[in-house]
Amino acid sequence: MSLSIGMIGCGGMARGHLNGLIELHTHQYDLRLTAVCDAMASRAAEFASISTEQMGTTPTVYTDYRAMLDASRLDAVLIATDHRLHHILTIPCLEAGCHVMVEKPIAITIKAGRAMIDAAQRHHRIFAVAEQYRRGEEPRAIKATLDAGVIGTPYMIFRQSGGVGSSIFCGTPWRHSKADVGGGPMLDNGVHDADLFLYWIGEVDEVMALATTFEKTRTGKTTTGEVATIHPTADDTGIALVRFANGCIGQWTESWAMHGQPFGHTIIFGSKGSINNGEINVDGPDGKPVKTEREALVAQYKPDALFPMGIKNSVTLEQHEFFECIQHGGTPEIDGHIGLKAEAICYAVYESNAAGGQPIKVQDVLDGKVDTYQRELNESLGL
Repeated sequence: MSLSIGMIGCGGMARGHLNGLIELHTHQYDLRLTAVCDAMASRAAEFASISTEQMGTTPTVYTDYRAMLDASRLDAVLIATDHRLHHILTIPCLEAGCHVMVEKPIAITIKAGRAMIDAAQRHHRIFAVAEQYRRGEEPRAIKATLDAGVIGTPYMIFRQSGGVGSSIFCGTPWRHSKADVGGGPMLDNGVHDADLFLYWIGEVDEVMALATTFEKTRTGKTTTGEVATIHPTADDTGIALVRFANGCIGQWTESWAMHGQPFGHTIIFGSKGSINNGEINVDGPDGKPVKTEREALVAQYKPDALFPMGIKNSVTLEQHEFFECIQHGGTPEIDGHIGLKAEAICYAVYESNAAGGQPIKVQDVLDGKVDTYQRELNESLGL
């Protein structure tokens, strides 16, 4: 079965999806990029040109997704836009009979994400969230070592990163607007972390957090080449304590307001050892740690079955799984339910901050019982 693919959004992350389609094409995967849609016709036309050159087919260019759905017979749609548009675009695509993969986070609010999941179930369509971090060789190997008990029972996880300073993150001013993004780095970057928490450690029970906006003005070159000055309405820094259902605890930080040297690290401590940025150290018989370097970790523990056709690019891998589910049945590893669960962990950060740093149960956020921070977003969207 040859798959007819549409793409909505031809900005930064969409290029990764286009490259994924091209890589699958080089492996003779039977697909065709039939339609590309972007509010800026020039960006969509550029994608069409790349498809012509790299895949030998020229997709039709649209600036209105409704016209694309009306005119094109599509099997699936890939959506890579700002968060506010995710449910607005996904639901009509599902209603039109298309399977959908939407970029992370699943939606701008929990309520919007639930509407997307409900639409997929009503129309019996495959619905996947494009969350690629767990699909890399090292994260897969870390999961395998944890499952094998190499470092024993996980006690603590530290997931922290920061940088950017006072510039516009990724040249995208919308990422600093609460109305468009929902939340700052603890959602936009943090949903990657939240998915890894679920994948590596398990369910998150509660979160206690603070979030703030240090940089009141940001200046930088945008993806369209302009130099812009903006005044953010979303946070740029969050710090959280995380309690997992299995008793593990975590410390989690994301910031776009760190000047000087950027940093990032992930450390998991267990009852027998630790994994520090991909390096394993376990307790030795003489009291000294026995080290396994990152390369050896991947070589020993990477599950080859999760890398079909030798593909290593994580975006290509998530696309391949999505297309296989469409053609042969099955549920994507990160479906709407998993995507929403990861987002609920992130929104527990914002709900905790709105409650003065009080602990917030993730399940209460997921169930919609706690939504103080999200309420204005839902009201603005009529949700």
